[in-house]
Amino acid sequence: EAAALMGHAEVRLAPDTAANIPILITPNKRRFFGVGKHNYMCTVTTTPLNGTQTPRSVLAQVANAPLIGPWVIILAVLLLAVLVAIIFKPRIHYFGTDAQTLARDTTALHIKAGESVTLYWRTSPFTSLRIESSIPQDPEAGAVAGPTNGKTFTPIDSVTYRLRAENLLTSLHPVLFGASWDIPVEVEGVLPGVIFTGTTSTGSVNSQTRTITIVRGESVTLLWTVVRTDELFLLTNDAPQTIAPEQYTSSLTVAPETDTTYKLAAHNHYTGAGGFISDPITVRVVGPTATPLPVPVIERFDVQPQVITAGESVQLDWLVTGVDKVTITGVDGELSPTGSIQVAPTTEGTVFFKLTATNGGEPVVLQRSVTVQPAPSPTPEPLPPVIEFFTVSPPEVVAGSPAANGVSLAWSITGAYTGIEISSPAFGKVSNLNRQGTITVAVTTPTLFILTALNDKLSTSATAQVSVLQPTPTPTPPPTATPAPTPLPLPIVIFSAAADADHSEPAGNVIPITTSDVPQNTRRYQVVAGSWVKFSWNATNAVKTVFNHQDKSPVDVASLKIDSSQTILFSAINAQGASVDLFIQLITTPRQPPPPPTNVSGNYTQPSGPTVLSWSYSGSQLYAIDYFRVYRTLLPSPDFTAVATNISKDSLPYQWVDTAGACDMAYFVVAVYTDPDGIQRETLLSTNSWYSPACPTPTPPP
Repeated sequence: EAAALMGHAEVRLAPDTAANIPILITPNKRRFFGVGKHNYMCTVTTTPLNGTQTPRSVLAQVANAPLIGPWVIILAVLLLAVLVAIIFKPRIHYFGTDAQTLARDTTALHIKAGESVTLYWRTSPFTSLRIESSIPQDPEAGAVAGPTNGKTFTPIDSVTYRLRAENLLTSLHPVLFGASWDIPVEVEGVLPGVIFTGTTSTGSVNSQTRTITIVRGESVTLLWTVVRTDELFLLTNDAPQTIAPEQYTSSLTVAPETDTTYKLAAHNHYTGAGGFISDPITVRVVGPTATPLPVPVIERFDVQPQVITAGESVQLDWLVTGVDKVTITGVDGELSPTGSIQVAPTTEGTVFFKLTATNGGEPVVLQRSVTVQPAPSPTPEPLPPVIEFFTVSPPEVVAGSPAANGVSLAWSITGAYTGIEISSPAFGKVSNLNRQGTITVAVTTPTLFILTALNDKLSTSATAQVSVLQPTPTPTPPPTATPAPTPLPLPIVIFSAAADADHSEPAGNVIPITTSDVPQNTRRYQVVAGSWVKFSWNATNAVKTVFNHQDKSPVDVASLKIDSSQTILFSAINAQGASVDLFIQLITTPRQPPPPPTNVSGNYTQPSGPTVLSWSYSGSQLYAIDYFRVYRTLLPSPDFTAVATNISKDSLPYQWVDTAGACDMAYFVVAVYTDPDGIQRETLLSTNSWYSPACPTPTPPP
């Protein structure tokens, strides 16, 4: 064993002796799986330790079995197949009327005729389900969804429902890999099923009124099929005649002498006697020489108008010959052969009016339709908003006092509104206010504030006034009282607005206005319409700021595109909730259109083109335009047409190749830009036009 690990061993033999030496051979890489043994080649070498004999080698072959052989593999496959069959075998855990219980119950369910029953099931997954019915061609039977679901059935007769669960394994062995569960349903009070008709070979049959007209002496065959009945009677003018059970599907030929009515009366043990009486068949008998009845003719049947709104009426006009009475669906009773009536349909959609005329034979029918559209919903009248209150606090202040710099305006609005604003000659107008709120203003003179709430064209206003008194000499101070808590200092705000360089806005598009008429708590700026404005501020002693109804940091910035004049409220708030309000007034001026292209030139070398058109444009104005457009005309026509558009402004040189260019053509170029209102417009025409060479004059024939 020790030698096996070394790969060699020494054996000493006496002269003329032999010995059997066991050798242990282990493959370097033994197979793990296999269905048979594998052959390995090896070499055994003997070398004399003394003497002059040379070493000798013997080639050997060793057969070695895999670790996992064929029987183990076969056993594992069989075990896997059994496990798959156990896991995926279809199973029905429950099938019945209780959605919660799992108890198996095959007791018959009892319901009344016309009632419904809901069956629930719970099955194993990976299963296709279908419900079979003992009633042939039951429309409610068929495939259902699973594995946990339910379905409502309305059986017309006693029936057994079978839930069958199957999958791919079922095709291997339907009995072993299939599952089913039966639920019988007993339907009580099922009326007998009756089919009762009549026919004649010579007379006329009216299938709508179930009237058969014959000549006296002719016969009529009555045919019937009755199921689910215990007793059956033929009533001839209400006189009963018993029909034997073996004749529940049979016929009878009769030849009445006078007008006769036939009916079938059937009952079973569910419904009791007289459970069902069929519609009658009337046999009308006429004399053998009777003149054939005329066929009715509908000469006119009009319905006007053909499209109405719910609640309106239509006019029915008709004229029928060959009858004494007619009927129209939607109109009660029998009507005269000619007439006119107004009818108001009670349903929406398509309403049919069917005129029926008969004199005992086949009826003559003509149908008309009317479309009834839904009545429009009444549009409620808009109401103006309601101002619950609008107050100023304090209503009277002393000029220059802290109270004058902190006058509070408070308001509350109810009802629908489209805008709320506060205006005053002293500080302008603040728009886009919330339904309830407060703002703080500074006043130096008596000021009237106007609150206006808008709802489209309707508005409601309220006013509040603050009086400003001039300072009076300081009176003798009263006795010293207990000092109030020292208030925190109000925020100190540094606010500015400028053209937003991040949007390539020129600095001149936003200009501050610092004239003497600007109130102390107002910042006023002149803005070119459509410009992006960057607002920045630094509020000392503040814990937060509010800009344009949005909470911001004490030191922050915001960018807005300003298309029209407006006032924005800015508030800086300290830790005690005291605030300093600024009104940011933005007054817009019209935006100047971008300049037109310049230096339009062309390159034309052949009588038939092409023409290469080039032009220039100011780089500082590229931000204001979208693209270029080229116009062309064939001289001497003055009507120019756009022949190229969406020419990029981002690539140089600016040019366009006119493959259809030729002599006697004129060109000019415009730049297209977008106004602040979102409408694309063109600049003025390029500062010059370019003309291709004149076409050569044809040489006159000699």
